[in-house]
Amino acid sequence: MAGVIPGELPGISLSERAPYRAGQTDRQRAQGNIVNDVQSRPDERQVDVQRVGIKRVELPWRVQERDVPITTVCPCSKEISVAGAHNQRAWLRLRVRPTADSTLTFEDLIRHGETLGSCEIFPLVKRADEKFVTEQGYFNPKFVEDVLRDAVVWLRADPSVRWFEVECEADESIHLHNAYAYQQEPEGTTGAGTIPVASVLGM
Repeated sequence: MAGVIPGELPGISLSERAPYRAGQTDRQRAQGNIVNDVQSRPDERQVDVQRVGIKRVELPWRVQERDVPITTVCPCSKEISVAGAHNQRAWLRLRVRPTADSTLTFEDLIRHGETLGSCEIFPLVKRADEKFVTEQGYFNPKFVEDVLRDAVVWLRADPSVRWFEVECEADESIHLHNAYAYQQEPEGTTGAGTIPVASVLGM
C-alpha cells in the first residue's frame, strides 16, 4: 500500500502508535496500537490498559460475535415416543453491536447463550454428570426456533444492545438435514419490544 510503512496499522497516526521497544513482537506492538487507538476516541468507552490483552479489547462500535455450543432435544420426538427423544449438538451464533456505553462482554454472551438450549455442553463428564445432562435436556426440549425466540427476547430487552443477529443450527441426529432458524433485529428496535416475537417464526 503506497505511503504506508510496513507493519503500520491503517487509520492510526504515527503520533498515536505505541513506541517501538527492542524485543517486542509484532503482536505486542499491534496490541499497544489498538489500545492507543481506543484511548484516542474520547466519545467511546475507555479501556483499562493494564488488563487488556489482544483478545480482551472490546470496541463498542463494532460487532461482537460468538458461537455458543448447546444441545437441543426434539419436543416432537419426546411427545410421540414411549421412551427417549432424539437430541443433538447445536450452535447458537450471536452477533451483537452494543451501544458506546455498553458493559456487555463476550463472557456475558457465552454465559447467557449456554442457558438457552435444552442443556449446556460440557467438555468432560463422569457418569453421574452424564445422567444429569441427559435428564436436564429431556425435561427441557427445544426446537431451534425455541432457542432463537429466547435469544431474541433476551437481546431485545437489553438496552445496551443496538443491533443483533442470531442463528441457531442443530446438527440433527436422525435427519440428513440440519435444523436452522435465523433472525436479524433492525437497529433502533431493541430494548423497546416493538416487533412481535411471533415474527421470529414467520407467524
